Amino acid sequence: MTKPKMKRLLFNISPVICFVLTFVSARHFPEPAHQLVNQIYSLYVNDTVISVAMTAAVLAVLLTALVIMLQVVYLVVEKKTMASLFWLSSFTVMLMGGTAIYLQVMQNLMRS
Repeated sequence: MTKPKMKRLLFNISPVICFVLTFVSARHFPEPAHQLVNQIYSLYVNDTVISVAMTAAVLAVLLTALVIMLQVVYLVVEKKTMASLFWLSSFTVMLMGGTAIYLQVMQNLMRS
């Protein structure tokens, strides 16, 4: 595989890579991740705390959404086309991350 094709492939699947790395890191270091998520979340929602169990999924979805937005801005500024693989990987990651958060919330509601 040539160098430009490899760079393009990595760019297109970077949302998946970002999600997986963030999720694994947040699971490996739960306390700092939990503090970071609660600090970010408290900027937008008052009196709500994210549970430790949801921290990894929430942080991974937030960071991946930021990466996707930055990539879209870059592609628009550079006037480059957006590959369907980029949109597919972005959609899949956000759907799976959102589903993980939703299922965790539902599980917590069923327990209470």
